[in-house]
Amino acid sequence: MSSNAEKHNMTSRDAGGIKYAIAGLLILFFVLCFTYQGTVESYGAQEGYALKVYDYKAVVNKNHSYDITQKLTVSVPADMKTITFYIPKGNYSISDIKVDGGKAVASVKDNDMEVTANVPPSASGKDHTFTLKYKISAYQDNIGAYDRMYFDPLSAAWKVPIGRVNITVYLPEDFPDEDLNMFAGQFGTQDATNKASFSVSDHVVHITADKVPANFGITLKAQLPDGYWKGAINYNWGEEMAGVIFAVILIMTLLLWLIGGRDPRMKHTRKFYPPKGMLPMETSYLDNGHFKTKDMITLLIYMGIRGYLRIQEYAPKKYRLVKLKEPPVQEEKYVRNAFNTVFRDVYQGRAVEMSDLGPRLKDTFVQMQFDVSSGYTSKDMRPCTILSKVFRLIATIMLSLGVASIPTLSNMYIDTEMKYMMPVATLILSFVSIIATCWVFDNRREYDTNEYRVKMGASLIFFGAVVVYGCVQMWSRFSAVVVPVIIIVVSFICLWLTVIMKARARGNAAANNRVDGLRRFIATAKEKEITSILRDNPYYYYQILPYAFQFSQMEKWAKKFQYMGIQPPSWYEFQLSGHAQTDKMKKKGTVAFAFSLITFARTFASEYDGMINRERLKFRQGRF
Repeated sequence: MSSNAEKHNMTSRDAGGIKYAIAGLLILFFVLCFTYQGTVESYGAQEGYALKVYDYKAVVNKNHSYDITQKLTVSVPADMKTITFYIPKGNYSISDIKVDGGKAVASVKDNDMEVTANVPPSASGKDHTFTLKYKISAYQDNIGAYDRMYFDPLSAAWKVPIGRVNITVYLPEDFPDEDLNMFAGQFGTQDATNKASFSVSDHVVHITADKVPANFGITLKAQLPDGYWKGAINYNWGEEMAGVIFAVILIMTLLLWLIGGRDPRMKHTRKFYPPKGMLPMETSYLDNGHFKTKDMITLLIYMGIRGYLRIQEYAPKKYRLVKLKEPPVQEEKYVRNAFNTVFRDVYQGRAVEMSDLGPRLKDTFVQMQFDVSSGYTSKDMRPCTILSKVFRLIATIMLSLGVASIPTLSNMYIDTEMKYMMPVATLILSFVSIIATCWVFDNRREYDTNEYRVKMGASLIFFGAVVVYGCVQMWSRFSAVVVPVIIIVVSFICLWLTVIMKARARGNAAANNRVDGLRRFIATAKEKEITSILRDNPYYYYQILPYAFQFSQMEKWAKKFQYMGIQPPSWYEFQLSGHAQTDKMKKKGTVAFAFSLITFARTFASEYDGMINRERLKFRQGRF
């Protein structure tokens, strides 16, 4: 039984706090992952050999491609059988990789194109020149105002010193030589004096350097007229594809909602009384199929109103329960069982202290959960149909994948260390944010208006931040505004359709509609209506009070009766400083009592949930 009680705590509203804590950790992970995005160009080399000569030739074509030939003179160790060079991937494609004089195998490793070549037996222990050829085809930059050339003929990623560097770059005939600049330096330093000489003449660039240290890089950069590159690879189709993906997701989500995600249509009414035979503790289970700590507090209030017990505050935020009389046999079985469990071995007129209530109420919770849930096991009384659960999960997965596709399509040709991490992180975060939003919506009747707005607002901001991040990526890559804005709007439409995609079974919907009728009346009751009811039922305020508490509308309910002469409750008393507070209750009325009862509920929930959490922690520590 204790294990079942331990499980029930995860269905309480504290479980929401755990979910939000997990979401917070994922947000931190999201920020850390996306803080760094490496930029890469062509480089190669590994430690374990000496690089004597680095001879680099590149032919720059008008379609923004580069035909590259590297002649690398290496002092080959005697025991080396293969040698590996690395060509980093970037905002370009790499093709036609060849190594002259030996068989080469190219494979992708992390962010690099790894090229492994056999070392000829004759080269072992000697100087040998390897010729590496490949083609780089840059993708369209989408800057808009200008085109640019930016590449590294010598990357700072080389981990070995280089004896001699010879770089020759052949530019197109109409290339504006005067706009070309060279930047050279060792990683971590800015002093490149006398390390490299640079000249450009007749569209040919010459760069030489001697005794180049490790991690020394050379970059060529030029800002060119817009449209200079002709025929560069264009991947703007990614923007269009993203739009198509979200259009499909919207249509599919709408269809899922129409087919199996809507509640049966019921006429909205206002009811003065709850459905016959439905106690306030059952309304929460009817609504969402879960029990919470609040349901036990409602049970205590109900038993107090029925005259079975008295809640006694003997010190600020210190309470005890006094046994008055046993429930009659006509009372619901789970109420009688709960009473007997709470007051086990307690004589009439004696009290149970708060410190002793925890274990008793834990057993009470399990019993009540079993007894009440057994009345709602039929297919027609399910708070959520299996079909709508499946459809909601499908919609959640679709929307999460759609959100993850935004950075995927935006960065699919920009190879950085985070290329694959970003979509995965976006997928996880979007999924968590959708689940969090659904969870807040499903439990909306457990909150007052302000609490619901805060929680729902936080969930929507969480989801929106993930979507907007991807759309900012798309905007920066494609210089597009319309499609990202449309995606943001469609994402929120799909999110809301997913959130409300929780269809009740018809019997449950009918019963819940009657409960909602009472909820509407509590929220909108007029003085004339209340006065009329009180003439026939003077105890009406207390009769509906546990329902108002369960609906998080107790303060609103109390204000409607503030000046109607409601007598103080006999089942709730103050014994502060040894004096009952009956006179004070008469003066302040129902609102003062409502706040006192709210304080009791919060204190009780804090004490009880704290006990459950401590027990769960001890259980986990015992396992290890």
